[in-house]
Amino acid sequence: MVWQQGKFQVDRIGALVVGLLIALAGQLDVCALLGLIFIYPIIGQIITGILFSRGANFIHDLFNRIEGLKAPE
Repeated sequence: MVWQQGKFQVDRIGALVVGLLIALAGQLDVCALLGLIFIYPIIGQIITGILFSRGANFIHDLFNRIEGLKAPE
């Protein structure tokens, strides 16, 4: 998504940088919350930053799908 029609999309790069900065500075790791633990925690933080860069709607839809995968109690 950063590279489209033969050129860089500056707004998407900016969103990616902001998402990564927030996740890394806050040591946020969505993967760890979901039980997916990496040997190097920074990998989960980078994935979280990339997910954040996609926006609130994407995150909301992702969590709804994950919630739908849970077994009913």
